[in-house]
Amino acid sequence: MNEKELIQALKEKLKEKDEGWKFIYGREVLTAKAMIEKIDQDKKFRKTIVQMIQALSMDLILREKP
Repeated sequence: MNEKELIQALKEKLKEKDEGWKFIYGREVLTAKAMIEKIDQDKKFRKTIVQMIQALSMDLILREKP
């Protein structure tokens, strides 16, 4: 999955979130709608989010089971 597909999948999932859902990014608290807007406007933020998703994916794949 390339970056564009990953971002599109993320946006689709964010659209399903309710108004109570929040994402904390440093000092910013973003709702799902605000996060989509920030992803569209801020290349650095978008790249950071992609890196976070990739790192989490690797953690989940490589996690040792007890």
